[in-house]
Amino acid sequence: MAKYSPSYLGLLLLSFLSVSTAQQQCPPEGATFLPHPDCTKYVICDEGQDFLMDCPPDLYYNTETEQCDFPENVPECVGGTRPPVGGSTVTTSRTTTNATQEPPTTTSQPITNGTTAASTVTPSTTRPPTTTVDPPTTSEPEPGVLYQCGDTITADSGRIDYKLSQTYDAEELCSFVIRVASHSGILFNLESHGINETNAINIFTYSDNGQIDSVHMGPPNPLTEAYLSGALAVVVFRTNNNRGQGFSLSFQGLGSTAYSKGVEMVLSNITGGELRVPSWANYSGTLNAIVLTAGNRKVQGGFDVLKLTISDEDLYTCMSEVNCGCDSLRIFSFVNNAALQEELFCSEQYHRTIFKTKGILIVIFRKFQDGSWASAKLTWNIADS
Repeated sequence: MAKYSPSYLGLLLLSFLSVSTAQQQCPPEGATFLPHPDCTKYVICDEGQDFLMDCPPDLYYNTETEQCDFPENVPECVGGTRPPVGGSTVTTSRTTTNATQEPPTTTSQPITNGTTAASTVTPSTTRPPTTTVDPPTTSEPEPGVLYQCGDTITADSGRIDYKLSQTYDAEELCSFVIRVASHSGILFNLESHGINETNAINIFTYSDNGQIDSVHMGPPNPLTEAYLSGALAVVVFRTNNNRGQGFSLSFQGLGSTAYSKGVEMVLSNITGGELRVPSWANYSGTLNAIVLTAGNRKVQGGFDVLKLTISDEDLYTCMSEVNCGCDSLRIFSFVNNAALQEELFCSEQYHRTIFKTKGILIVIFRKFQDGSWASAKLTWNIADS
């Protein structure tokens, strides 16, 4: 479950922090949440690293729910101070810095039948030479910012600016894929929005074991920040009406973990297409995300659906089919603001399986090693249900 903390974290700078929490120390592994003597604060522990967070104004951190809550629900806090537990002092150092981050990378993966995956625009970082003549004023995309449906990014931090100060359309299903390659979690911050409906921004994170976290942001959720475990996220913006405007959603990778690599695709060709996974080489130990949409919108027509057919699946099984220790192929459908797992493939199978939805299909493919023969054929189109 995602945890919220609408403080302004921004980009973490090189720092050394001594937190006299009088609480237990962060465990060396895993992600957890610890209280702070100041009831308006709490600590996120991620793989032994600690991050001091603030609750929204007039709220206290509740250790039972692990969320910020009204003061009357946190009776141990008297005058905003939490009594000490264990009498220990935690002294931690953090050396994360934005100055040495690698620039964000984007991908565009060709597939068969002339279909091309949507991709982010990689803006040029070359500046024109200094002259006495002012250069013409242009609206150049900002590096690390996603603007259009189907954009993907691999970066330590960045932002989605979608239809800011513009009216969005009814029945949009706009998807973005984010990977924070060297981190174990992502902090999302809804910086601004003009959304005029509920549960419009939906975020899901994935690991080798499937979906691990999710959150709705924007109305009716009053909190503007959420921390989710995992390095790979799919963000879906869903609308019912056209009476609102877009949003600005920033993200920051937190914690450290083994480098996460893979391929991210958002395929929105309304006529459909065909793809054999993997269609890429040298991707052992990867986690890959493929999002299928019908032109970034809900499927129109009373009986029409987005149909995905899985065939010729040939996956390497090194453990039981239940544990799926090696290769795996997971199919999720986005319906009613939730990503539901429809099927899990992790063994040698030779049959056709069909999935149908009016919304979005998310395919999470784990390729265990190059020596394995993991593959499957994906075919999708708009068809009568």
